[in-house]
Amino acid sequence: MLRSCGLWNLRRGLRAGGVALVGLLCAAPALALPVSLTVDAVQSSVLIEIVVPNAPIVGTLSGSDTIGVAGTAEADVSFGATPMLEVTSGDLTLGDFDISLLSGFFGNVDVTSSNLGSGIAGGPAAGTETQPGSFDFDLVGFILSIDSGVIDLTASGLAGSQIDDTTVDLGAEPIDFVLPAATIATVDATPLPGGEFDLVVTIPFEIETSLDQVEQENQVLLSGTIVLTGQAIPEPSTLLLLSLGLGGLAYGSRLRS
Repeated sequence: MLRSCGLWNLRRGLRAGGVALVGLLCAAPALALPVSLTVDAVQSSVLIEIVVPNAPIVGTLSGSDTIGVAGTAEADVSFGATPMLEVTSGDLTLGDFDISLLSGFFGNVDVTSSNLGSGIAGGPAAGTETQPGSFDFDLVGFILSIDSGVIDLTASGLAGSQIDDTTVDLGAEPIDFVLPAATIATVDATPLPGGEFDLVVTIPFEIETSLDQVEQENQVLLSGTIVLTGQAIPEPSTLLLLSLGLGGLAYGSRLRS
């Protein structure tokens, strides 16, 4: 491995300043930077919509509510010739929703939630640099899984005689949302001294699925934006190689002068 990087010729590299090039080339494969991300709760929100298209007696039912998002995620990001983004794990907390699908003469139908938790993972996704320091990544195939908490459907009055109350335990029966093509995450990277980067990851999305645990036909649509921030810090080995390269360049310059 050392010979393939050219480090066997260290003495010659020092004289010519070649260690700088060697150090940078050897560091290039290691430029995937780990980053711990935190959800910006102020800028993040999710609109959840539930549609029941063929409810008995009353026809189509629908309702919506906006909920907050908090939590963290772990990712690897690279800004090399082909930018890459991989989300290795996520631990998100979703706010409780209270959606009224029906209220009035025919009774009431309500869907509520409590203690919803979600994971997100996927990649690596290849990206493109759209402008200096800004990168777009298509998150197609990434999975947002609501895997904890409870959703309750309750019905009363005439509607209650046709629609059964249902409780869905998402810890036992999670709901998986697969992000479709053209779900574009934007990563804005601001370089800092020492090789670190301040990152802002913005993920707008629109996805849908159904509550298969509920007998009544339904659609569940999620849309919104999740904004995460964090700092990418190079691995010590990457910093060592970069330092070696810069040191070799300086030493070579001294020899030439």
